[in-house]
Amino acid sequence: MCQIKMLVNLFYLSLEESSKSKNNFVIPMVMERSWRFERLLQLKNEGKLDEEELAQLRSDTLDGLKNKTGSSVDADYDSVPIEMFGLALLRGCGWREGEGIGKTNKRVVPLRTSHNRPKGIGLGMEVSMTKQIDKNSSAKKSNVLKNSSFVKITKGIYRNLYGKVASFDEDNASVIVQLDLNGKNVRVSQYALFVVNSKEYERETKNFSNGVKHFKDNVRREECEMSMLLKKDHKNKKCETINHVSKQEMWAQPELKVRFINEKFKDGKLYKKKVRIVDASDRENCIVEDCDGNTYYQINECWLETVIPKAKGGRLMIVNGPYRGSIAVMETRDKKKHTVIARLISTEEIVIMSFDDVCEYLGEIDDLL
Repeated sequence: MCQIKMLVNLFYLSLEESSKSKNNFVIPMVMERSWRFERLLQLKNEGKLDEEELAQLRSDTLDGLKNKTGSSVDADYDSVPIEMFGLALLRGCGWREGEGIGKTNKRVVPLRTSHNRPKGIGLGMEVSMTKQIDKNSSAKKSNVLKNSSFVKITKGIYRNLYGKVASFDEDNASVIVQLDLNGKNVRVSQYALFVVNSKEYERETKNFSNGVKHFKDNVRREECEMSMLLKKDHKNKKCETINHVSKQEMWAQPELKVRFINEKFKDGKLYKKKVRIVDASDRENCIVEDCDGNTYYQINECWLETVIPKAKGGRLMIVNGPYRGSIAVMETRDKKKHTVIARLISTEEIVIMSFDDVCEYLGEIDDLL
């Protein structure tokens, strides 16, 4: 029993010494004893252990000292830096740097340690790039980033533009740069800037300004040419449009049942209501009648839309296409395809028409035959 106590004291002493060494923090792993170990301790206290069980107890005690620490030793978490917390936990589990891990095929596994990213750097920015920028900036004292420094933007939406440093935002690791192109101040990450000398700045900004000026001159000249062409063809196109509209025939006809779709007429009194066309002299002077017998004048054709009968056998008038003006009987309609299958009364021909090309007819068929 004295040997066991001596081993425990030596183990805790070595643990304290290793934890006090620089960057060698240890967080002990607290594990509960197995019920077999507790049973052996109880039998030992009662004096009922034989030689074989005593040897097993000693073996379990030595193995436990190698792989775990007692619960009586509390880890000082406040003394462990946050960046060393992971390694401290591994050391508490028995890991040692340079020693192999595993039960049978032990080998040294290299660790992948994370490094603190510079302040203000985004996830898309590589840390190696910032190190290279810092190295280059420290190599030449003349290229130190400071107020009024000439810089070139290497990343972001202002990439390849030049400007001068106006101010710094150290809390966000960003720089306010005054662009040479338009004098606008923009915020750019300090890791997306490259310090240039005055000669390079003057040369590049001059070339860039000349290119922009040449581009603007070409655009201005092309706009003038296009404007002249548009003015030249404006009269012809206007005349063609007027003739096309005048030649296009009206679809609205008397005795058609239509839906009123103008929200502003009479403060929306007829909006979405079905009315009957009494007369249709031209596109802007239609006369309609509602279900109460009220008549409304000077109705525009664009305020009306066609109505399709709900039941089979409803009478239709074809308002567009080669069968315009013909009366037909609806056989069926397809709401998904917005089409109707109708039978012409005059020829008994079956036609398929769109909802926009037919409308419910309320007049007498004998008047048209």
